[in-house]
Amino acid sequence: MGGGQSGQVAPPGKHAVGVTTIQFDDHSRKDPQGGPRSLQTEIWYPAGPGSEACPKNKFSDFLCRGQVQGAIAAAEEKDAIGGYREDPPLTIEELDRTFVNEARRDAPMAQGRFPLVVFSHGNGAFRASYVHLMEYL
Repeated sequence: MGGGQSGQVAPPGKHAVGVTTIQFDDHSRKDPQGGPRSLQTEIWYPAGPGSEACPKNKFSDFLCRGQVQGAIAAAEEKDAIGGYREDPPLTIEELDRTFVNEARRDAPMAQGRFPLVVFSHGNGAFRASYVHLMEYL
């Protein structure tokens, strides 16, 4: 990802970047609340023509776009994103304004064959922590 000089970042590829969220539910395993074991998955892909008309990805998109009751408030707690800065506490609204990324949410896919990369952020990490890497793959 780095260029020839320290601190230099490689230019983006020839395709725009699309991102979408899919949730997989494993009904054969139960989560602690008794429901199906769920896995929210971010899919990053080369975007096709028309992607520039799609909305730019926002940080809140990683939190079910605020559609799940309590998701934003939980993320802003001191033991989560809210604890990254004390005065004033970091908020999802601020991250939506300042989050650096280029992906277009639910953009159309580019035509063609592309390699598949499967990436796990690991235990204790968060999907949005690796946006900078996923956009450049």
